[in-house]
Amino acid sequence: MTFHLLRVRVSPAKCLPEYLQLAFQGARHIHRQTTDASIGTTRAGFNTNLLAMLDVPLAPLGEQRRIVAKVEALFAQADAIEQAGVRARRRAEQVDQAVLARAFRGEL
Repeated sequence: MTFHLLRVRVSPAKCLPEYLQLAFQGARHIHRQTTDASIGTTRAGFNTNLLAMLDVPLAPLGEQRRIVAKVEALFAQADAIEQAGVRARRRAEQVDQAVLARAFRGEL
């Protein structure tokens, strides 16, 4: 049995779970709070008392929805850019291979 796991349930009338997840993943001040508050020398722990003391900015639900939608759109855009970069690197490698092959055949 492990005691190094916390489950957080939010009130749907106050907070979107996706919003809270984004806040925990990306907000620097929350990361700093969790890092500073972690206890333990060999394995850092974080208990429910420390969780309750976190300062999480809670926007109105409509704003939370807009934030979540915007972040998801930006993540999708970032994924598309990353994939375009992967495709461009593959094409560049193919062009390099073709140029080298032509050079070795004396066609340049």
